[in-house]
Amino acid sequence: MVVVVAALNQVRYAFVPGWWASRYNMTGWHHLAWAQGAAMLVALTALFYLIPPLAKRGINTETLVYIFTGGTAALLMSADVPFGVGSAMFTSLISGIVYSPLHAQYMPWWMPKKEVLEPMLLGHASVPWGEWIIPAFWWCGIGLVMFLFLGSACAIFRRRWIEIERIPYPFGLQAYYVTASTVTPEAKTKGEARMSPLQVFLIGLVVGCVIYVPVLLNLMIPWIPDIYGWTNPTRFTIWGVPGGAVMPANFPALSRMIVGLTNIQTNPIWFNLFFLAPLDMLFSYWFFWFAIVIVGVQIAFVMGYYPGMDTADIWTRPGLIASNPPFNLVSLGMVGAMSGVLFFTIVFSRGYFGATIKHAIYGKDETVKSWEKDEVMSYRNMYILFVLATILHVVLYMSLGMSVAIALLWTGVVAMNTLAIARCHGQLGFTAHWPYYYNAWWRPVWPIAPAQPSTEFFVINDMGGWFTSGQGAPIQDTALYTMDNFAFGFRAGAPARNIWKVYLVSIILAPLISYPIGLSILYHFGIQPLGKGMEWDMFTLGDPENYNVNTPGTGPWAYWAVLGFILSGVLIFLRMRFAWWPLDPVGLVFVSSPWQLMFGGLYFAAFGAWVVKFLVIRLGGAKFYEQYALPFNVGMSAGWLMVIMFIGQIVAPFKYFYP
Repeated sequence: MVVVVAALNQVRYAFVPGWWASRYNMTGWHHLAWAQGAAMLVALTALFYLIPPLAKRGINTETLVYIFTGGTAALLMSADVPFGVGSAMFTSLISGIVYSPLHAQYMPWWMPKKEVLEPMLLGHASVPWGEWIIPAFWWCGIGLVMFLFLGSACAIFRRRWIEIERIPYPFGLQAYYVTASTVTPEAKTKGEARMSPLQVFLIGLVVGCVIYVPVLLNLMIPWIPDIYGWTNPTRFTIWGVPGGAVMPANFPALSRMIVGLTNIQTNPIWFNLFFLAPLDMLFSYWFFWFAIVIVGVQIAFVMGYYPGMDTADIWTRPGLIASNPPFNLVSLGMVGAMSGVLFFTIVFSRGYFGATIKHAIYGKDETVKSWEKDEVMSYRNMYILFVLATILHVVLYMSLGMSVAIALLWTGVVAMNTLAIARCHGQLGFTAHWPYYYNAWWRPVWPIAPAQPSTEFFVINDMGGWFTSGQGAPIQDTALYTMDNFAFGFRAGAPARNIWKVYLVSIILAPLISYPIGLSILYHFGIQPLGKGMEWDMFTLGDPENYNVNTPGTGPWAYWAVLGFILSGVLIFLRMRFAWWPLDPVGLVFVSSPWQLMFGGLYFAAFGAWVVKFLVIRLGGAKFYEQYALPFNVGMSAGWLMVIMFIGQIVAPFKYFYP
């Protein structure tokens, strides 16, 4: 399965029109495409086993866990090399070599020369395989190393976050409820209810298909009207999270009155995904949005902050909110609060993690030893693997020209951000994303851009936005989605040890299939004829005119980062101390992402999901929620998956040949 999925996904990535803003890929941030693609494999398999001849045989739920796990790895790794937003750093390196002699001198030593890359632009050339052996070795190797490095850390956190704290990981939860609503014996049992979960699931499936078939027909046949308007780039976001209504364009008068209004989500699938998140996390998200972005920003505007905000467009308005006083949201949330999410989670769970470390060293704690039977491996081996993979990660980046100190700093930033984002992702499913705040972590080393840039300065700025931002770098997200696999497996009864093995093998195998296919397509058809844009901004982020102004915020932004860090600790403490306390710093982290404000409008989807879920549980009770709401929810998602992710992604490549 992994071989087939990796090969087909590479072909799909090549020929689906567009890059960042593909109308055919109505899956939002690209990490949603990968996670939802794996859920699609589960849904397809489950529906396949509902066909009468196969229904008698059935399928083991554990098998569906492994399909999800292998599918996630195959989709992630085949998206990264060499297509997709995951290879933004890769294409920026190509751009620098081909188009910018100034930057070419700072490229990693293993990158092919300009004369090797130029034929890739227009195509009709053969692949110079010998020139790509070393880049392929490094590029595929970093994916494996980052998984071992960050995946081993996720394995250490697995029991604490998934079994004890019961963090849901909505994407893994979605795959589980698809399974529970279709192929399990309970799915076909009505009990005291009027309909079985399977019947409710199928109703949701039909509703999802009905909603999204018009979108697919409009994409396939241009004269069919776009009844939702989602593909209108002036009024709706077609990249980011499709379906976001651009408020300054759609309601200019209202946007001038309420200056914090940027984007309101209208696509029901995002409401659907948020429905699987906990009520308190949804509340935290929309509460911080309303309190800061709507009320706070409005008061600040009246007081004289954000000049010109009332007439600013969708590109300018979120940046003003996120990077300027009086809130400096990026510094407050994405730098301060997000690092605090991980730090204080560990501090307040120090007894648990301390016990695992002591047992790893001395091996005398019988209680901890009993935990190991359900773990990926022994705690001693997990910590050893983490240390060895950390060293290997440092060595790989030293091979790019980084010093030991900078490679260690880089490794620490990647680990901290990925694990913090993994926790945030586990609560709300999506990730807070902004690739331009990361340089806060090496500002102490380079307060301003050096007069004579070095290779390590260039590389850390080129890679930093994608490898530390929590979305868009599949070779980082392989670790992020380790937790979704574990969450699905925990609920379905699949051993974590087996999940780890399937994931590891899939991560190794997928790029070996996708890399040669991808290079062959690029050299034969050409990047430009395929419509695959070269990443235009990442390789210039280290230039003085960009680095010196592209800080996490204007003014004393570091103070806001410290405030966000402290606020995160206070909120986590209050949640642990008082069961009724509703606010979590995860909501603050999400609100602080400019791309959520600019392209997503997801706070509104979170609000809508919170209202519906609250009413369902309050009026219908837990039984109604389990028997009807959840099967309908995942059924509707499955309908979307069938129409957009399956049929749509099969049809879309043909538009390249038959426009």
